[in-house]
Amino acid sequence: MLKVLNVSPTLSVLDTVLRRRSNTDILYMRNMLPGISEHVPVAFSLNDSVVDAIKVDASRLMRRFRRSGPSGGYPRYRVPVGVDADLVYAYGVGVVGGLPVPMVYHDVFAPFWFEEDRASEPMHYKQGAIEQAAVVTTWTEHSAAVFRQQFPQHAHKIRVVPPYLSRLVHCFLPPSQKLELRKGTPEVRFVFVGTDARRKGLEPVLAAWLRLAPALRRHAHLTVRSSLADGEVKIPPDVEHRGYEPDVPTVLKRSDVFVMPSRRESFGLVFPEAAAAGCAIIATDDATRRSMLPATGTAFVRPTESEQIAEAMRRCIEDRMYLHTAQQAQYEHALKTWEPRRVADLHYGAFRAATEMAEPAEVLRSA
Repeated sequence: MLKVLNVSPTLSVLDTVLRRRSNTDILYMRNMLPGISEHVPVAFSLNDSVVDAIKVDASRLMRRFRRSGPSGGYPRYRVPVGVDADLVYAYGVGVVGGLPVPMVYHDVFAPFWFEEDRASEPMHYKQGAIEQAAVVTTWTEHSAAVFRQQFPQHAHKIRVVPPYLSRLVHCFLPPSQKLELRKGTPEVRFVFVGTDARRKGLEPVLAAWLRLAPALRRHAHLTVRSSLADGEVKIPPDVEHRGYEPDVPTVLKRSDVFVMPSRRESFGLVFPEAAAAGCAIIATDDATRRSMLPATGTAFVRPTESEQIAEAMRRCIEDRMYLHTAQQAQYEHALKTWEPRRVADLHYGAFRAATEMAEPAEVLRSA
């Protein structure tokens, strides 16, 4: 059994106070990643330090206002002395002080806004953590390419290891079974799922829906699954709004097309779920989405242009052969890329590489 100490920022003071249920760090690190233990011999433990969480939050806040040098300004946790672990797993943070065991560092390159190309922007604040690591993992080929470009001397450490999403097993549905599940309803069913709806592109989706001719909309159905504040977004009368939905797999399996043209999205865990459920996808045309989703099966659009979104929706309604081909492509891509057992094996391979093939990394020292 491989003992892994997770020193990632799983406890964010701000998120704890606000009780945000959608924070990716909390959702993924606490509830999802430890599930790989069902497939591979790994036992996780969490380093929940409130003091460290405060420091990490403050450090991230400061980075928004100033650029940091190679050795400072990046969130770093402190590993307890005498910790019983074979490996440290750090998600988005480095480690302060002595590091007696190897470290796997995980990070995701994320464009802050849709049209902002930050791939060539120096990321000195990540350098310390990457130097510490025996292995560096990231979720997409695009992220890996950016990190190799930014840190060529550490290119040999970088691996693409997709996220482990245990509930994908409840999403997988061959497209041929969709009509039966929906009890034969002939409409093309579009769905938008996500909190922080404005950032995720709900307004242009609704504008695109209204661009469709009424006669065409009679052959389609749009459902919005998002908790919205009063007056936050005006929902047209022929759009179904159902509020927050925790059972995302069921929603996706009953849908034909998933629509989420986000202005800003580091990854979007719902995309693999939509693909596994055999949904065609309408997504933002950025390097991350093109890296993670198949060209056949995805309509890449500019989230600022509702006409592009409307055209993608129109094609799904009018061309059923295209729709079926897109759904099948997404389903097959999900099986190949995000099937949970395969992803668990990739994580285990990265962890074993850090413990067996690399010496413990040089540690950072903190004043």
